Amino acid sequence: MLHTEFLTEDAQAKMQISDELRGYVEGERPTYAKKWENVDFILVPCNVGGHWVVAKIDLVRWTIKVVDSARTSDAKDNGVRAGQMTPLKTMMPFICHQAGYFNNIRWKRWDLTPMLLDIHLPKAKVHRQNDNVSCGMFMIGYIEHIL
Repeated sequence: MLHTEFLTEDAQAKMQISDELRGYVEGERPTYAKKWENVDFILVPCNVGGHWVVAKIDLVRWTIKVVDSARTSDAKDNGVRAGQMTPLKTMMPFICHQAGYFNNIRWKRWDLTPMLLDIHLPKAKVHRQNDNVSCGMFMIGYIEHIL
């Protein structure tokens, strides 16, 4: 589960990403992956509050679109989901900075401001879960649809 807080004070100086995470950014993990500098977006499965969603991290627009299979469109639930995704949107600039991603892209970024977040609930014509257990399967289906 994602942490609910990420303290940004001195994070640039103190945060050290693992070699494993750096391997994802540099295209070394998983096998046959691409470097982030050579793609427009990455897809990240996230378990938030015991619920699976997929985060489409757009490296060009500098946004995160979270696709959630839950049947609710209640703004309060969107607020909860947005809060759960705050660590990811805050940490992404630091991860990219530490891995040297910003040095290798054509559109330079110099600040470490959090990414913009958009919570997306599929429209009625798209399949959505009607139980409390199948969110993982819907997340995989959304990944297939995005690709």
